[in-house]
Amino acid sequence: MFANKNIPKLSFLFTIMFFLNTLIIHAQDSLYLVGTITGESVEKQITDVKGVGDINGDGYDDFMVSSRTGKLVRDQGIIKLYLGASDGNLIPDVTFHYPGADTLNYFGTAYGIGDINNDSYDDFAISGLFADFAGYAKGKVFIYLGGSTIDTIPVKEFYEPLWIQDDFGYPTEAIGDINKDGYDDFIVNSPHNWSNFEGYAYLFWGGDTISWERCDTLSGDLFYPQSFANIGDINNDSFDDLAIGVFEHPLDPDTGKVFIYYGGKQMDTQPDTVLTSDSSDYAFGRIIKNAGDLNNDGIIDFCILGDPHILIYVNYFVDPLKVDSYSLGAGGDINYDGFSDLLVGNDKKIKVYWGSENFDTTNYSIIEPPDSSSLSASISIVGDINNDGYDELASYTINYPSTQNPRGIVYIYSYIKITNVKDDIKTTPNNFQLYQNYPNPFNPITTIKYAVPSVADALNASTTNILLKVYDVLGNEIATLVDEQKHPGIYEVELDARLPNRQGSNLSSGVYFYRLQAGNPSPGSGQVFTETKKFILMK
Repeated sequence: MFANKNIPKLSFLFTIMFFLNTLIIHAQDSLYLVGTITGESVEKQITDVKGVGDINGDGYDDFMVSSRTGKLVRDQGIIKLYLGASDGNLIPDVTFHYPGADTLNYFGTAYGIGDINNDSYDDFAISGLFADFAGYAKGKVFIYLGGSTIDTIPVKEFYEPLWIQDDFGYPTEAIGDINKDGYDDFIVNSPHNWSNFEGYAYLFWGGDTISWERCDTLSGDLFYPQSFANIGDINNDSFDDLAIGVFEHPLDPDTGKVFIYYGGKQMDTQPDTVLTSDSSDYAFGRIIKNAGDLNNDGIIDFCILGDPHILIYVNYFVDPLKVDSYSLGAGGDINYDGFSDLLVGNDKKIKVYWGSENFDTTNYSIIEPPDSSSLSASISIVGDINNDGYDELASYTINYPSTQNPRGIVYIYSYIKITNVKDDIKTTPNNFQLYQNYPNPFNPITTIKYAVPSVADALNASTTNILLKVYDVLGNEIATLVDEQKHPGIYEVELDARLPNRQGSNLSSGVYFYRLQAGNPSPGSGQVFTETKKFILMK
């Protein structure tokens, strides 16, 4: 995990900082920028970021950052996997390279595809958009299985042998278990069949072994299909259903269509119904997202993006809500209130529409990325990467820091209520515990959490003395953060590196230690707990 990793010299540039210029409207909740990931170079420009579930089964959600292109057209790229951890350390754990010999393959873009072999580990796919087959840039999809250790060699690769330059694998998406056999299924897109200009979507069933084969070719005038989503059970037959967006349909060149396929033991390859938008929307169906349950009524909601609107279906049989947008992210609970939330990008800002029992479009917060000169190319909920109960969200921009030097940048945001000392009385801990600080590395503020159990000390008093101090690598005391009696509970305290320490100066970059001592510190008094952890200040 992150805590024991070394920072490579040629790694991404990581800047951990708190978001000071967040503007909040219509909500009293806060979102904070807790980390950034910057592309190493133009040749390794960041082109995508996606949550991929819990790949290694440790209880923390993971995410992947793609760098599929650079100065060369169709360049060979790399994918970096970031395993979630309590310390929030943004250092990549595993790097994936194209497993073939051809170089101009546009490898790759990563996609979480669920648990396709039902082994309790989430799996993922990486597409090589122009990967070579028989001398043609057809595209390939590589399947990787999750596990306690991560293998960089794919267990399976798929391609379409019949068509030339059909962009096979763009995109590849998880669609849940739509045939209810206990295995997650996934779909592979082939938008450009250059023989007749009709695209195809290939549905793959999950299974016990790695011998998955293409089982169904979904059709229905799928000219240039671009987006896919499990949209819940809209026909109430106990099977989840599938939506496919086709925003460049030749019969509707200005509006697009969304085709709905009902799930079942045997999928019908013809669409069961078709959704269209009014004439005010262009490219309807460019993005479709399963929005989770925005109003917590037990029914999955979904969204369809066109231009300039998103249609939000909180009930399939009721007219959708409409908001302006150019990008869309959905499916997580950012503020841990039991309602899914919705991310919408527009006008160089991100709006977070908070889920509620009576979901509408008036309750939202606004995030303004630090670099507002470039629009956010994509926003997504990447899951709970530090297992604190709150889903994190990511936004990336490919033209950072400029269009002349486009290395790309990822912004990671979290829902955190920051105070100098925070009491959390929702649960009573069973044991003393000192948690890893977050974010780590940090600049200039970090938060340290610790737990005090109900049996507070050796004398069974109702409170115990808590001493929390910071030291440098030579053992010199830098600061005392806590020195007082505490009742049972979970507490948080901030360290601000900008404030003068005991030497009368600000902290410099480097490695430091924080130590929790619980109980009476007097000799022979029965001290019950001591623990020390390391953290890094990176200016």
